[in-house]
Amino acid sequence: MTTATITPLAVGKKDRRTYSVNDDYFKFSNSNQPVVAGMFASDGCILDKHSGQKILNISFAMQDRDSLEFIKNELEFTGPINVYTHKNPNWQNTGVIRIRSDVLADDLARLYNVVPRKTYTLQFPKLKTDEEKIKFIAGEWIGDGNSYDKNRPLHWKITCQNKSFLNDLSKEVLRMINYSGEKTKN
Repeated sequence: MTTATITPLAVGKKDRRTYSVNDDYFKFSNSNQPVVAGMFASDGCILDKHSGQKILNISFAMQDRDSLEFIKNELEFTGPINVYTHKNPNWQNTGVIRIRSDVLADDLARLYNVVPRKTYTLQFPKLKTDEEKIKFIAGEWIGDGNSYDKNRPLHWKITCQNKSFLNDLSKEVLRMINYSGEKTKN
């Protein structure tokens, strides 16, 4: 795996990156790839109208800064986590990472179905192993999930606008835990 420092090029050139990133991150097998892809599927987006180059954008509330640090470390990204302070005091500050990379964007689309404007079109990826599926779901849960226990069995949920994606995700989870749909007595 190689990482090169990319320096800004003259205005008008296609690649005007200031920070380095491992463009080959998804090219070689890595146990954390499905987690990173799941995080982009949940709280990330790919912008494709900026100066002809795709930009990966991902944001989390600053209380979840460790998730952004995880992505930075995994992708070997040298850029900053930009912090946005909301005017509304009831809202949490947001941390954002913006990465210019056609290669990473294309790999996310090819391997994990993470594409521009994915909100209503995202499909559960066709991953080879249950381990990859579990890790992708974990990444999705990090971004859009929560769990709760109010004096009853533990519940977990993932919030998403795409019903088809959630149905496919649910089917995978139920298949992996071998859930038959029958209620059991405690």
